[in-house]
Amino acid sequence: MVPQARGTLLTWSPSPSKQSPDFSHAATISVMPPCSPARLESVVQMKLEEQKLERSLNSKERSRQRRKKASNNSMFISNTEKSQIMAEASALERFTRSKCFEWLSGLLILLNCFFTGWQTEAMAQRALRSTEMNQPVESTTPREFIAGQASFTVLFGIEIGFRWAADGFRDFFRTKDLWWNLLDLLCVIIGVADVSTEMLMMTVGMAAFAPLNTITLIRVLRVVRVIRVVRVIRIMRFFRELRMMVFSIVNCLKSVVWIMLILFILFYMFGIIFTSGVVGFLDTLEKRRRPENADLQRNFGSLGRAVLSLYMAMSGGADWGEFYNNLATLEGEWHFPLLFILYITFAIFAVVNIVTGVFVDTALQSGRADRDVVVQEEIENKKEYLESLKALFEAIDANSRGVISREMLEQSFENETIMAFFNSLKISVPDAATLFDLLDFDASGELDIEEFLLGCYQLQGDATGVDAKIMQAEVRFVKEAILGLKDDMEKITGELLELRDLATNHLQ
Repeated sequence: MVPQARGTLLTWSPSPSKQSPDFSHAATISVMPPCSPARLESVVQMKLEEQKLERSLNSKERSRQRRKKASNNSMFISNTEKSQIMAEASALERFTRSKCFEWLSGLLILLNCFFTGWQTEAMAQRALRSTEMNQPVESTTPREFIAGQASFTVLFGIEIGFRWAADGFRDFFRTKDLWWNLLDLLCVIIGVADVSTEMLMMTVGMAAFAPLNTITLIRVLRVVRVIRVVRVIRIMRFFRELRMMVFSIVNCLKSVVWIMLILFILFYMFGIIFTSGVVGFLDTLEKRRRPENADLQRNFGSLGRAVLSLYMAMSGGADWGEFYNNLATLEGEWHFPLLFILYITFAIFAVVNIVTGVFVDTALQSGRADRDVVVQEEIENKKEYLESLKALFEAIDANSRGVISREMLEQSFENETIMAFFNSLKISVPDAATLFDLLDFDASGELDIEEFLLGCYQLQGDATGVDAKIMQAEVRFVKEAILGLKDDMEKITGELLELRDLATNHLQ
């Protein structure tokens, strides 16, 4: 179609020499000032380029979203489909999502953690040697450690830069790993600040940075880099047990807050009782100056001290018998030692056990809620079960032919060990013939290892809800088929009766 200018309106007339293009945004250029055909042609060309660029961006965005979903749900996608999706990605994105990059990143994190520990120990040993030799303690960091810190900071910056470039500027903060990405970015920023400060202090001198000697924020923040080792647990799947414990501890933090509140209320209530009793007993200056009452004042002389003493008595920080003896010195106040015994009994045998139960329950729920842990555990259980079935198949296949006949299976049922093995695998069948018929899918009269493994795996355990639903669907299908067959038979019977009547009338 060729554009033509008629006054201020832009119209289109068909042209036999060119194919008609599709302008979905024609309304946006329907009114325009009078111009030449060359000008109109340039406008049309610009619109076509904009539409092509928009389609290209939409295609790239859809491809990026596909790769993002494939990465987030990698356990539900086959390796072939994953390879097809990642084939559309750029070389940088394929590299950052590869196992090699994950292992390199995890190895870099571990090396940085070991380097930080080595640096801390070296600085501590240098301070000890200076003290033993009566020399001033040097607080500056040696050059080799500064070089190591700078190297790790640069490597971590490159690593996070690769991932940022592969994910995109905005998508880097929209993934499910947002908090991990923020932690990595924070560690790089802290590393840059740390190395810059150390290099300035080494170049200019400690005297110019005297105010920083009293501010340990940079040195405290340096410890944050060690937290990066937790990221290795998320990356490397073989840390399943360690990862499960770490996630359980993190998920227990909410319960810890409520447990601390309950314990504080318990300590506060009994602390008020014991502090009131001690203050009432030591009502004179003479009693307070007696040496035998010094421990009583130290442990229960104030509410804060009483709360601390009760916490130490429950947690094992001190022998609770010592606190009992202090309260036993209260003359005429026999009920205070009895209340302390009641407190110890309630705190140790009731509160501690309940707290332990809460932590155990939270840990179990965390293990069940972690999708990766549940899937990995299920895969390992299936692998172990199939290995057991393979060993059972080899035990039944005495001739090592790779197939099991009906006679071989019947003979194996006479072996108590094999029968016990079947029971341990939760496979319960009445006799060998029934089991053979259930496993022989192709009715070949022999069972190969694939039929045996697949069939026995489906027969394990009790019937589930899915099995019941499948049975109901099959029964309904059979019922509908029989009813349909019944209707067809009735129609055929009616037609045969009509034919018989017609034949009878024709003969008469």
